[in-house]
Amino acid sequence: MDNNNAILPTVELISGAYSSRLWDNLCDICEIEESSAHIYTALEALHETGRNQEAFSLIRALYDLAGLDLPDDVAVLDRSDETCKAYIAELLLDIEDII
Repeated sequence: MDNNNAILPTVELISGAYSSRLWDNLCDICEIEESSAHIYTALEALHETGRNQEAFSLIRALYDLAGLDLPDDVAVLDRSDETCKAYIAELLLDIEDII
C-alpha cells in the first residue's frame, strides 16, 4: 500500500468531522447566498492549479471568518504537500455534499 492510500481514510475522517460546521458558519455570515459558491470556486481553482498551500491559507482565513478555531487535526495537514492536497480534495467533496 502506498503512503497516499494509508493517509486517505484519516484525511477523509478529519474533513468530515469539521467541514459541516465550517460551512454552516460561513453560510450564516454570508449575506448573499452566492458568496458561498464563490468561496467554493476559489478553493477549487487553487486546488486544480496545484496551489494547495494558497488554498490552505484560504481555509485558515475561512475558519477565522467563521469565528472558529482551526482544529489541531486540520492544522497539521499542511505540513506535507501530500496531506494538504488530500485534505483540500476531501474538503471540496464534503462541501459538494453540503451544497
